[in-house]
Amino acid sequence: MPVLHFGMTGMLQVKGELATYYKSTPKSATTDWPPRFYKFILHLVNEDTGEAAQLAFLDARRLGRIRLRASPLTEPPISELGFDPILSMPSLDEFSAAVLKRTCPIKALLLDQSFSAGVGNWVAGETNPNFSSARPELLSCVKMKYSITLVYTPSIGATLSL
Repeated sequence: MPVLHFGMTGMLQVKGELATYYKSTPKSATTDWPPRFYKFILHLVNEDTGEAAQLAFLDARRLGRIRLRASPLTEPPISELGFDPILSMPSLDEFSAAVLKRTCPIKALLLDQSFSAGVGNWVAGETNPNFSSARPELLSCVKMKYSITLVYTPSIGATLSL
């Protein structure tokens, strides 16, 4: 089974359709085939109807990866990912214990995919006003120990208020 990691610019495009963009589709997007920056085209055929489709993997910056795995959830790299802040946020006690075990800068901790999966630089820094004004070089255990408050909301994740 293929495991697709899109990197910063990777995406899929079905022949005859516009590619799916993360934010908004640019005005310059087209349904030209083969698409620009494609790395491979997968040909799919429905054995019952004979209907065919083509799916292209696009990656302008070549940061994406494709891995073939027999059991993706139990094999690296997916098995090595940490909790998902949206789908499986740990309890406050579990989260606090996990943060206090680490001695790295808090932003580095949040960016560590083995700690919390899917948190990128934009989410870890710019979207959290508490971190944008905080000193990101402080160690996570120090921030937890000396922070004024820890605000925890399971649906959003945890944020430190300094």
